[in-house]
Amino acid sequence: MDNNTNTDSSLDKQEMLEEINEEINEKMSADNDDMSDRKRYRERKNKDRKNKKKLSPLAIVLIVILSIIVILLAAFFIITGIGKSKLSKSVNEDVEMMDNNGNEVTDRIVDYNGKKYKYNDNLINILFMGIDVKGELEKHTELGKSGQADSIFLCSIDTSNGAMNIISIPRDTMTDVNVYSGKEGFVGTKKLQVCLAYGYGDGREVSSENTTMSVSRLMYGVPINSYVSISLAAIPILNDAVGGVTVTIPEEYTAYDKSVTAGQTVTLMGQKAEFFVRARDSESGDMTANTYRIERQKTYLLGFISKFFSETKKDISLPLTMYGAIGDYVCTDLDTTQIAYLSTEVIKNGFNGYEIKSIPYEIKMGEYAEYHAKNQELFDMIIDLFYEPVN
Repeated sequence: MDNNTNTDSSLDKQEMLEEINEEINEKMSADNDDMSDRKRYRERKNKDRKNKKKLSPLAIVLIVILSIIVILLAAFFIITGIGKSKLSKSVNEDVEMMDNNGNEVTDRIVDYNGKKYKYNDNLINILFMGIDVKGELEKHTELGKSGQADSIFLCSIDTSNGAMNIISIPRDTMTDVNVYSGKEGFVGTKKLQVCLAYGYGDGREVSSENTTMSVSRLMYGVPINSYVSISLAAIPILNDAVGGVTVTIPEEYTAYDKSVTAGQTVTLMGQKAEFFVRARDSESGDMTANTYRIERQKTYLLGFISKFFSETKKDISLPLTMYGAIGDYVCTDLDTTQIAYLSTEVIKNGFNGYEIKSIPYEIKMGEYAEYHAKNQELFDMIIDLFYEPVN
């Protein structure tokens, strides 16, 4: 009896141990499975991360290109921004803005015909001068050796809409000119032909600034933001850089060039372009002789501008290329940042219209032909082109 009881008890303990071992094994197996699942998950996650970090060569190239573009765009906007800021200043800051009664303008606002007008601050005004010399613009220390401003055009660009106006100023127009003496320096102002202002200088910067001052006085102190003086000998270079300029031959020009006929349409190349804008009868004593040349210059300039803008749209670097090509034939206070800014305006706005106007004048004969501005009509033009009504 006792033996059976002991045997049964031993069997029961054995079974309990086996059950406990089985439960432990099952738990350990489950834990191992769970650890394996977590390990596989971690391995899969790490693999995914590696796959994400591994970019294709094409993706790397695209990222590099985009980065370069962003950097270039940022640099370009910085450069053009600097150019715009510089162009906001005036060359002729010493010349006061005046109204038609000779009164100084305050806050760029004038009272005219019972209305108030404010100067349009969106305008950039650049004075272009064609200098009558045979070659490059050389610097001189002796007065009277610098040549004269044979062609003068004031270009006004409205940066808000791309509109552009060009005002032709005859070289013989009378205005106040700063006069200098080799020994005494500045000796005062004198009423002279505006073309002579260039001669009272060094043949480059000083001459350009002196002419700019004289033109500004003539234009009632309109701000002039920059200047470009070009030797007329550079016309063939500029002309050919845009592929030539097409013009219609006026009747009076046939007296200078027998190879053409009146009304003929020709594309001027090389020296023929220079001759077209320079030729005039200076010996006949005809007071109106220069007016024919002015009309030819306006015709040529309109053709050149049209060709220049169309070519610049194709190649935005053209202005800088042309600037580099004429080198010492040109003197300007425009730098590359300002040229870059103006080039972007060409592309952005396309200059939605331009024309060339002449200041109103009458011709009188003094010691030489004198072109006198009709002040009332001139001031009407200035209000129309440079001012805006104040609401």
